[in-house]
Amino acid sequence: MFDDVRSTFVHNVVATYDEYVAQRDIDHAGRDQHLRSAVSSAIALYHFREHIPGTLRPAYKIIVQKCPEYLLLRGVTNAGKHKIPRQEPVLVSDAKDILERLVLVQYDDENGDYFHAQTVINVRCTDNTLRNLDAALTRTLNYWGKFLYSAGILKYTDRPELPAPGSFYIPRANASRRLNLEAARGLNFKQHIQFLKFDNSLGRAVPIDIEGMQSEGHVYKAQEHFFDVKMTHPQIGEVIVSLPLTGPENLEYHLLHPDERGAFVEKLAKDHHDEIVKMIERELKRRDENNEDTASQR
Repeated sequence: MFDDVRSTFVHNVVATYDEYVAQRDIDHAGRDQHLRSAVSSAIALYHFREHIPGTLRPAYKIIVQKCPEYLLLRGVTNAGKHKIPRQEPVLVSDAKDILERLVLVQYDDENGDYFHAQTVINVRCTDNTLRNLDAALTRTLNYWGKFLYSAGILKYTDRPELPAPGSFYIPRANASRRLNLEAARGLNFKQHIQFLKFDNSLGRAVPIDIEGMQSEGHVYKAQEHFFDVKMTHPQIGEVIVSLPLTGPENLEYHLLHPDERGAFVEKLAKDHHDEIVKMIERELKRRDENNEDTASQR
């Protein structure tokens, strides 16, 4: 019985949370990767209670008393499923109230100003509060982990909570290198952006008055990339075929640091092994046919 609970927690709840963390920490935004993964994690965490045997399953009210964030996860889960408003009072009335926000925090040191970029998921609630879904996910995961540990089902170590943007000073060397915004052609683009400035006297960031502020951005299409595969045939000699990258592969390659691209290309070669083999076979066949035509003309 407990094996099923343990497996569900590890292979579904924890795995979905880890996928969320991976999307949360990437260096680009604009297509709601962080938002989608956060909602998926919220759903898994909220519904985990249903997989606990009845004799062990905690009552909903008990969970909320010990983990108030569980109430927010319920609201997020139901808002994503029910387009028509529910009859009973709800904490989240519409999926549109679950927002991915890009927060830019300005810091300064002896070399001048610099920025750190981070995305967060905020939820506008019906009680007129703005709540942090990122913190709620981690706290609820830790609640379930401790619950299972106390029941003797598995060992668990608390996951660290993501600090709020601007809650502490980040040196220039540790600030985010960049955070690119992505957009898909033909689809609406909407990005919530908040500007903060770190106040050294307070030890935290405060909102920036953006009245009269001018900002500048650059919109461009990522360069299309190909990678060449070279082999030497014992009879024909050198053979080179070019493999074009797909749209997602091209974008991923473009966003990588130059030092990371070599490993990415090696992975592409393995992923497209069968396709590369067929391209080489076609090239060899083409050359063989050209040689036959040349010989017949003689």
